[in-house]
Amino acid sequence: KGAPHAGYDILARWGQSMRHGFFSVTSNIDGHWARTPGVGEPKVYECHGALTHMQYVKDDGGDPWPTDNARIDALEVPEWDLQPSDEVEAKLEDGRWVPAIVGEGGDLLQPEGRQ
Repeated sequence: KGAPHAGYDILARWGQSMRHGFFSVTSNIDGHWARTPGVGEPKVYECHGALTHMQYVKDDGGDPWPTDNARIDALEVPEWDLQPSDEVEAKLEDGRWVPAIVGEGGDLLQPEGRQ
């Protein structure tokens, strides 16, 4: 389940200082924005859903419901063991897979060394 890191609080305070406030559209599925103080679910749109809520695969007309904490705790999260210079494959926006290399900052570099 984890807790939102300090960056969420920094961005939330910055957003709250804006004239019209802020709203977060995120592809993260961890629910951190909704759990950040001063944000909450009304100010968040999770475009891929979140692990914090469940729904039926087939549309039965029912609304999503909160995930039981025991189910979240039982999820198996794979170790992230990639190291700089490891060779991987990356999927481009056009759907093609290309060889890439893990960079020093965790970013992916194309073989020519360009991002």
